[in-house]
Amino acid sequence: MTVKGLAGEIKAAKVRKTPVWVRDGGPKGAGQLVAKIASKGASFYYDHVTSAGKRDRIPLGPYSEKTQEGYLTLEQARAKAGEHAAIYRTITKDVRLHLDQQRINHERALERQKAEREKANAGSLGALLDAYVDHLRTAEKPSSKDVASFFRIHVAEPFPDLVSRPANGLGKRDFTPLFDRMQAAGLGRALGKVRSALHAAYNMALKSEKAGREAFRVFHVEVNPIAGIDTYKELSVPGERVLTIKELRTYLRGIDALTNPVMRLAMLLQIYLGGQRPAQLFRVTAADVDMDRNTITQYDGKGKRQHPRAHVLPLTPKTRQWVEELLALNTDAPGIFSTDGRSTIWPETASSVAHAIGAGAYRLGDIRRTVETEMGRLKISKDMKAQLLSHGLGDIQTRHYDKYAYLDEKTDALTKWEKYLDTIMAGDNIIPIAG
Repeated sequence: MTVKGLAGEIKAAKVRKTPVWVRDGGPKGAGQLVAKIASKGASFYYDHVTSAGKRDRIPLGPYSEKTQEGYLTLEQARAKAGEHAAIYRTITKDVRLHLDQQRINHERALERQKAEREKANAGSLGALLDAYVDHLRTAEKPSSKDVASFFRIHVAEPFPDLVSRPANGLGKRDFTPLFDRMQAAGLGRALGKVRSALHAAYNMALKSEKAGREAFRVFHVEVNPIAGIDTYKELSVPGERVLTIKELRTYLRGIDALTNPVMRLAMLLQIYLGGQRPAQLFRVTAADVDMDRNTITQYDGKGKRQHPRAHVLPLTPKTRQWVEELLALNTDAPGIFSTDGRSTIWPETASSVAHAIGAGAYRLGDIRRTVETEMGRLKISKDMKAQLLSHGLGDIQTRHYDKYAYLDEKTDALTKWEKYLDTIMAGDNIIPIAG
């Protein structure tokens, strides 16, 4: 082939309108460059015979007399055909299959490189913690607010360098200073919660192939570094602190003396309604209060429940009055327990109030334990206490079949409990009689 010859063939093809094939020649036994000449121009091919004895013409590209992108000059076409001929002579006669495999290998290499780059640039620990909090919010888990706060106070703020690093590049030693800091400060309970939340966040990313966890795949986590860290069980031993009658009296009077009306009523209802979980009680809205039926409904979303369980409690005349006051104070608020009209009371705030009233001697969790203990002294049965405090009601029978709310029995128990608390508040010289 020559440039002049190709030009002549193309001109002739415009007249005859029938394609012709032109060969470039060359040594035998290695295939050769050929060109298909048509009225619109020429295209190059590498022509050879495969190991099966079949002719195969591999497209090389369209012809151009001058160099331009997407086209081959005659010289470039000969060079490319020569590369194919080298494969034919030294590797395999099935050149097309070889080239296809090369292309596949190249694509796979690019994919590996991309995956490695993504892994190297994987999301930070801070992004993983944010994703986990978002997951809890989407699932309407009551713990989302507490987890976000714990991450901010105990992880992000004291360890900004840690949260900026890729989550998949961290090991258990990277978290040691975090837990050492909390342990040194005596934050055993909070430490257990932070560890649990970190462990859950990493597990989400570790098992991101599951439906609903697509947002965690970007982190490319292959190991959960928190799994190798001690659970600090000694710091999470169930509390045993129960208030004495004198402490309980001081606590009740301290609540009654609070100047913020919403906080005062919230704390009173928490204990008078049987030591309810603040995280559940303080989410109650006006829609959860039924004055016709004289009930208040909380939603227990603890654990792995997909849908929170309704926890219905009756209102005594006194607790009804307090709820009515809260409804009047928060007509436009997101819930009846709002001190600013924009958000509801945070459980940690209530815990701080209880801690302050007791001068640091006990916390809000001790109040709930005290309620359960004192109800036992009043001969309120274990089953009824479970109904009042929403304990262990996740069995099959309770979840699906036993829809009776035990309102009459609950009313009797809460009325007895209310009189008991009133007696304690009455004065230092009055000792309540159980039963």
